Amino acid sequence: LMRTLTNDYGKSYADFLKGYGGSTIGRFVKLAKKYGKANAKLIIERQVKLGWSEEMCRESWGNPTDINTTTGSWGVHEQWVYEVSYDDYYNMRCLYFENGVLTTIQD
Repeated sequence: LMRTLTNDYGKSYADFLKGYGGSTIGRFVKLAKKYGKANAKLIIERQVKLGWSEEMCRESWGNPTDINTTTGSWGVHEQWVYEVSYDDYYNMRCLYFENGVLTTIQD
């Protein structure tokens, strides 16, 4: 498997995938075909990147807790809100989209 990954994606990506199980490796392969290997790696690492589509962000961070939409003559602006809470910890992260493209990340 590692030889195939090295041949298909290069040594650095094969090394990155070494620590993951088969389902994650399969997901990486699927994502790499769809979005390219660099974006697939970021998605597996649960990161997002400016310029990404809404679909790519959902692949990485999942469904938001809430979506606030504003529509105007300029197009559609969306704020995706992600609420994260653990025992004594609460955090809110937001993604902002203009016409379906990620323009701002607020952590």
